[in-house]
Amino acid sequence: MAASLQIRLASAYEDYRHKRYESARGHLEGLVHPKVAHLLGMISRRQGRLVEARRHLEWAARKSSKDVEIVLSLGQLYRQLREPALALENFRQVLALAKDEPNKRKARSALAEVLIERSEVEEALSVIRGLPASDAATQYLRGRACMEMGDLTQARDALSKAFAIEPTDQVLQTYAQVLWLDEDTQAFEALVTSASKQPGLGAAAVGVARSSCRFDWAWEIGLGVAAEHENMTGFRTVMATLAVDRGDATSAIALAGDIVRANPVFGPAVAPLISGQLMQGSTDKAEILIQRMREAEPLGQHWIGYELVAARQLGRDVSAMTSDLVGVYELPVPEGFASLAAFNQAFSDRLSQLHQSKQQPLGQSLRGGTQTGRNLATLDDALVKSYLKALRIPVAQHLEKIGSAASNPCSARNTGEFVIDDCWSVTLGESGFHESHVHPEGWLSSAYYVSVPERVAMESTTEAPDRSGWLKFGVPPLALPVQQEVLKWVEPKPGLLALFPSYLWHATEPVADGGLRVTAPFDVLPR
Repeated sequence: MAASLQIRLASAYEDYRHKRYESARGHLEGLVHPKVAHLLGMISRRQGRLVEARRHLEWAARKSSKDVEIVLSLGQLYRQLREPALALENFRQVLALAKDEPNKRKARSALAEVLIERSEVEEALSVIRGLPASDAATQYLRGRACMEMGDLTQARDALSKAFAIEPTDQVLQTYAQVLWLDEDTQAFEALVTSASKQPGLGAAAVGVARSSCRFDWAWEIGLGVAAEHENMTGFRTVMATLAVDRGDATSAIALAGDIVRANPVFGPAVAPLISGQLMQGSTDKAEILIQRMREAEPLGQHWIGYELVAARQLGRDVSAMTSDLVGVYELPVPEGFASLAAFNQAFSDRLSQLHQSKQQPLGQSLRGGTQTGRNLATLDDALVKSYLKALRIPVAQHLEKIGSAASNPCSARNTGEFVIDDCWSVTLGESGFHESHVHPEGWLSSAYYVSVPERVAMESTTEAPDRSGWLKFGVPPLALPVQQEVLKWVEPKPGLLALFPSYLWHATEPVADGGLRVTAPFDVLPR
């Protein structure tokens, strides 16, 4: 490498480290070299320009395919782009190439994280065994893998060690989740309260308390945080979000407003600001922010959800984007079964083995039930695979139903090809329900009914059902000046599959009494 190139690269790296990104770009202007493309890719990634980052890093990797740092950076970008197969390929390549232990360790950690995210936990644990047991990161990864497998005892052990070594937001959130799933309320509350007193952990502690849906307790935790030790952007953002949960639009706007003025597309703060404005009836102001975020994050389903709330407040017809795109289908009988009832019974029995937690996870819409931890789409299980195969027929039918018109953000993404991105199972017991929510990173979402309580099944025979356990669309979880009406109802029946846009607010009525409602939802992405 020429001396002049080295000097300009060194100057650019210095600016990059100090977040002077445009100055760093200036040093690199006109230079053509894999190291230059690598740094430009890293700068673009930091600035959120991911398509540009991909172009730079893929070029650098083609020109210098054995450069460990370039291949590692490209793998990290693929992970951020939600392309785990490509990320895994790159991280495995780094392990094969790296001669030094630091880069091997980075690759092992990154590889283990992607494997855990894909629920390939057995391989993840094998990779983790190659990492130093004394490191907080190793114990954190081990804890996450054990939690995915449903081994809460081992997960608690690993995460308590990780938190003792290095108490970070990430470790706190995962450790709290394990204590919560283990129904150890005393240990959960003690952890959150203790963390809220530690400098730098206050915002995360409030966020964990909020995720337990005990909003007043979470607010009290927040009021006790020593704000001078916190990242104020993060702290004010979580408090603004909590204010929305508590129905306090004025506080939400006050807390989020300054953050958004300083960073107009900081989504975590924009969301509670939009919510507060909608709650106060300031729809015109909310629409300005919604449009800005739709342009900044065009695939963000939550921004489309807010767009629909605002449109309905202004009296616009949204049926072409909402109820018209809901489809209800009967699942074809999976291979190897004489009837759909026989499949549902076998599937219900198998799912019951996978529901290993004692209560709903933190931070989910579920109330009064349980949810499987692992992505069922990654399981090597014949019964689950037969279910996923049978789903392809009704999903393909639904793609034909919604078409590919550019007039709405759901149909516009329809290529005719799809992949089931995630699949899980939920049980709801007596009084159990789902809070209204959207799936921010989805495209199409679903509900497949494996079994429903006897009373829910009987209600269709009455003239005036109370809609116990029914799926409802269109009602946002906001205290609006005028509450919005349900756009569509779906009656749960065993073997029924509902498909709908991921941006469409959806919830369930509480299950009245008796029995379990078992579902196996999934999200679909275009391919």
